[in-house]
Amino acid sequence: MENISANSFLSDIKNGCPQLKRFLNYARIVERVEQQDEIVKLVHRFNWSLPQEVQDDAVKKFLDLAEEEDYALLPIIGEKRTWENATHAIKSAGYPKNKQALPGLMFLFQDINWPGALESVAILKDIDRRVVMPFIAAAIKDAFDSKDYQWLWGIRCFLNDAQICKSEFEEEDVYDLLAHADLY
Repeated sequence: MENISANSFLSDIKNGCPQLKRFLNYARIVERVEQQDEIVKLVHRFNWSLPQEVQDDAVKKFLDLAEEEDYALLPIIGEKRTWENATHAIKSAGYPKNKQALPGLMFLFQDINWPGALESVAILKDIDRRVVMPFIAAAIKDAFDSKDYQWLWGIRCFLNDAQICKSEFEEEDVYDLLAHADLY
């Protein structure tokens, strides 16, 4: 199995993404990954290359054991092969239990074809916009600052699907940054 600590999202957050980082307890996430606590080990078993019964058992145990702070780990510490099960767990938990996972879901829009990205759209659409708008704005700023136009494009796809318009942003100029998605 791959080492969870090699996850690119953790690296991306460490080396940038200051807007989203303020919503995540990054130091605590890194500490838990290094400790390989029981929840982290369960997320490891969300891996689609494992037998289906192992995956299902891991998701069930996670849902039984997880506390609110544990949901922040799912989209961040897993790797591509865990994201589909991670988003299923996040959706199953429901809001507000899954609230800490919401900023991390924004990373899945870096490539709308990634496992779990479309499920993230559905999860975020079902939550009150006042809750998700700060995470969306933060992701837009981080994507723009890192010149990740594909990420901007993925966020724009989400906004279109969720029918979120410019006037819903506290800072409307943040929405204008999405125009750079055309460079993708």
